[in-house]
Amino acid sequence: MEEKERQELKPEMCLQQGENVYELFSILIHSGSAMGGHYFAYIKSFEDGKWYNFNDSSVTNIAEAEVRAEIQKMYGGGADAKTSSYMLQYRRCGQPAHALARDQIPDYLLAEIEAETQALVKEQQAHLEKLLTIQVKVFGR
Repeated sequence: MEEKERQELKPEMCLQQGENVYELFSILIHSGSAMGGHYFAYIKSFEDGKWYNFNDSSVTNIAEAEVRAEIQKMYGGGADAKTSSYMLQYRRCGQPAHALARDQIPDYLLAEIEAETQALVKEQQAHLEKLLTIQVKVFGR
């Protein structure tokens, strides 16, 4: 199969080739050395089929062509030896993507998620308050 044909495969087309066909949907990437570095991830949304770059506290849309170019660079196509895919995740084509129902998540995880959410909200409120505060120094005689 030619490269262009392979790039244009859709899940329904994959199923015509057999049931054991998988598609890449997540790439965990490490930038740096074994002594230290930075992790970020490219993840394909099950809802809209678009790729997103999860990098610290920011999530941005990334074009599929950019994801392909990064993969090519990481696997011998470029000179950047300091960036490499750390883990690739695939899913079987044709399987429905779904989120867990709330009752399928253990209570201790829900409590931890709630605590982290509250801490983040509190931190954001403090940051906003700091941005809205003006310090004025008055000197007089």
